[in-house]
Formats: sequence, C-alpha cells, structure tokens
Amino acid sequence: EETRPGKMEDIGSDRIIFTYSGSYRKYQLIDETFNLFLNIKEEFPKAFFLIMTNQTDVFENKAKEVGLPDSDYKIISLNRDEVLQHLKSSDFGFLLRDNSIVNIVSSPTKFAEYLLAGLPVITSDFVGDYSSLVNEHEIGYTMPDISVPDDGLYGFIRQYLADKKSFKIRAHKFAENNLTWAAYQPLLNAELKKYGFV
Repeated sequence: EETRPGKMEDIGSDRIIFTYSGSYRKYQLIDETFNLFLNIKEEFPKAFFLIMTNQTDVFENKAKEVGLPDSDYKIISLNRDEVLQHLKSSDFGFLLRDNSIVNIVSSPTKFAEYLLAGLPVITSDFVGDYSSLVNEHEIGYTMPDISVPDDGLYGFIRQYLADKKSFKIRAHKFAENNLTWAAYQPLLNAELKKYGFV
C-alpha cells in the first residue's frame, strides 16, 4: 500500500485525490474548479480535494462558502521541493482556463508539473496546444464545457481507477519526452551547431 508523504498521511488510502496546485487568481477559474469538484464528488463519493497553495486563507474561505465538508478537502502550503512528492500521491490535476487569447496561446508550467508527477490532467479547451494533446495521448481529459461535467469525464475517471499504474506511467513519460529541457536538448544543440555556436 502506498505511503503518503507527510502532509497527506491523514488522507485515507481509499480516497480519490483531485489536486489543484497554484494561486487564487480569476483567470485560473477557482470558482469553476470548486464547482467541478463538487459535481465529481456526487458521482464519486470517495473524491477528495487537495489544494496546494501559499494562499491558504482565501482557499479556506472558498471551501466554507461552497459548503465543502472538512472531511473532503485539505489545503496545504509546501516548499518548492515538496510539491512533486505530494503530487505523486495524488490522482488527478485540475487545470481549467476560459476562452481568451491569453489562455489559448499560453503554456502553463503546471501542466508539465502534473504530468511529470504522473497525474492525468483534467482541463478545458483553452489551454494552448495542451488541450488537444491531452485527449490525443490519453494523458487526461479535456472538458468541452467546464460548467457541465459529462459522461466522458466520469468514464475517464473510471478508466483511470481501473488501471492507475498505466495512466501514471503514460503521463510521466509524455512529460519526460516532450515537456522537459532534456527533451529539447538535441534539437537545441542541432540549431546551435547549424549557426556555428557549438
């Protein structure tokens, strides 16, 4: 049985951990993320919401505002070097964005962090190129409409629960092969060589 890291050790081993890692900003659709979790919780009673942030008070207020029971969430503040370890003990990462030009051309580092930790990403249609890659490579689920969780999302969660190890390995390998400096080093070296820099 998996041993959870320090600040997660009191979360039951039977819980399905949905994680949000980041700050409380409007463009990160925090309200929508809470609403999505509440909908998921209705379908999966063992769902648990883990929030990793340095803004613990504002997230705590939001959890109370939406009526989330204390037993169904935890808000923790971590040092940078603790984040990956705690993400690895989670099941899914939330990364929602709305339809704006800034989001459509963006490449959030959080996407790579989640995947490197082996977390499939639950996202929306407007996270740059990542939104299409998620479904194409089966490394998460892209929601057509974040206000209405669909059967596709619930089906994806069930697939993950039936074969967690395969999903975690696939997510990690995709990030390692496509979203790290090491992955781009040969290409960078070739370009530098072409222009006589190496």
